[in-house]
Amino acid sequence: DPKPLAAYPYLDYRIKSRMKKCDICVVRNAVCLTYDDVLCYDNPSFFCEPCYMQLHYTVPDENGYAALAYEQFNAEQYVPE
Repeated sequence: DPKPLAAYPYLDYRIKSRMKKCDICVVRNAVCLTYDDVLCYDNPSFFCEPCYMQLHYTVPDENGYAALAYEQFNAEQYVPE
């Protein structure tokens, strides 16, 4: 325990925020989530950046522009609690 009185109340245990893993690769942390996605079993579905891009966007053209492959979903950034 710390000795200075200003260090109290001393928090000995702090809850660590748990990052959700990507539902596709189950390796990387999720950065995006989708709702009502027609290609996913879970609602909401969690994705890392590479898996989200591969599933929801077309192959980039010569200008580097990739279009949405389909629009039957709602997406937002995943912010852990």
